[in-house]
Amino acid sequence: MTQVRHDDLAGPNDAVRSQPLKYAAALRLIEAACRLGSFAKAARALGVSHTAVTAAVDRVESALGQILFTRGPGGMVPNSAALDLAQAFRTAERLVGRAWARGHSEAAPPSLGVAILAEVGVGWLGQRLGRRPKSLPSIDLRVFGSGGTPDFSTCDLALTLTTTLPPHLVGEQIWQERLVPVCTPELAREVSICPNAPFERVNLIVHDREAWKAWLTAASLDPLPWRRRDLMTDDGGTSLTLALAGLGVALVATANAEAWLATGQLVTPFSTELVTGRALYVSWLRDARPNPDVHRFADWLRLEAICDQLPDSTASPRRNPI
Repeated sequence: MTQVRHDDLAGPNDAVRSQPLKYAAALRLIEAACRLGSFAKAARALGVSHTAVTAAVDRVESALGQILFTRGPGGMVPNSAALDLAQAFRTAERLVGRAWARGHSEAAPPSLGVAILAEVGVGWLGQRLGRRPKSLPSIDLRVFGSGGTPDFSTCDLALTLTTTLPPHLVGEQIWQERLVPVCTPELAREVSICPNAPFERVNLIVHDREAWKAWLTAASLDPLPWRRRDLMTDDGGTSLTLALAGLGVALVATANAEAWLATGQLVTPFSTELVTGRALYVSWLRDARPNPDVHRFADWLRLEAICDQLPDSTASPRRNPI
């Protein structure tokens, strides 16, 4: 009897099909670079060096025989081929993740991955995780920083600030974003009541310049030139943390600062609120497999937001009487 080798069964295109698997690690770095819009951010997010990301891109470009990124004013810009690879990698990772989850023992505790913005983690959600209801502690909660772009290959749902949800997501609005300046009571006494320059004697903490400009306009105050002493940050979570440390005045969502406003650790020197048009949404993939834990967690968040609106809520901002 003729013995057939495995190699004889392989089709002529099998080698081509398997070749991308050799670049799985590199494709992960490329996907992160496309998603985060920066080689440096991709390196930080995945815990590798900037050189590793550059080398990964070079390897794949050499294998494909084409350029994937071009240098633009804001950094390296992915072309359609890079975006196509990134989307394919996300899809593959999601499918493998689902298959892996199905392979878990039914006795394993349920696990729920939640992607959050830093300011929501430090603020609104962080103040509530310690008092989850009895129906939720049985869930093994895994929290991921989203950087504004949740990665649904590693998480089940996300808390994002946006005007509307993109078509591939479904979910519910939790609260509308209203921005107010906040600082410690000690620093608030340094805020001048001079009509044109109330922040002359204090530092501003800035992670969104356009939001500060819009708030100054809404408060009928003159625009401020950014000064060297002002603190520039990457996200609202850092801004809130620096404000709590008494290092300046930060512009943050009232919902994220509510606990410290209620206790008096932070105050709002001005009554003007800036309604941005954005809202905090809890969302998940439209085509995701039904997961009752996702809906249980989302229902709890929605109930927390409703309770915040009750008359006896202690979350109303305290203003400094100046």
